Amino acid sequence: MSERWQGVRRVFRLALGRRSSMQEEISEELRFHLEERIEELMARGLSRQEAEREARERFGDLKQVGRQVRRIDHRTARREARGEALRAFTRDLRFGIRALGRHPGFATATVLTLGLFIFVINGLLFWLVGSFISGFSVSGFWPAVFGAIAYSIVSWALSALLPNKK
Repeated sequence: MSERWQGVRRVFRLALGRRSSMQEEISEELRFHLEERIEELMARGLSRQEAEREARERFGDLKQVGRQVRRIDHRTARREARGEALRAFTRDLRFGIRALGRHPGFATATVLTLGLFIFVINGLLFWLVGSFISGFSVSGFWPAVFGAIAYSIVSWALSALLPNKK
């Protein structure tokens, strides 16, 4: 590295979520590293053209490297989002368990009431949809509730298994 950057190592600082800004930062970062490599080679005695040719040859295709960095950044952002969602879930679960321990009667009644009410609402909506869509029939309230539960489980499992295509 050149003397002005001695002891300092830049790290990719990507603007997650802002595609054009992220691409600009990646391009700027790649140009920085290429220029630093050229300066290193010139310090070893190569001419500017030889150093530039050697650095580009060693570095590879800048566009391909940029695509790889963007892909890595996207994967990292998704992994961090999943990790944060899992941490939030476990934090909420621990809070709920502590609340259940402090006031077991109130917490149990609340969970049962809200949980059962959600099942009732889902069952009613499932039954209502069965009356509007031809070819989809629900024979009663309880089959609608069980159908809504089965649909929720299948939907949750598929969303957990299949990647999010955004």
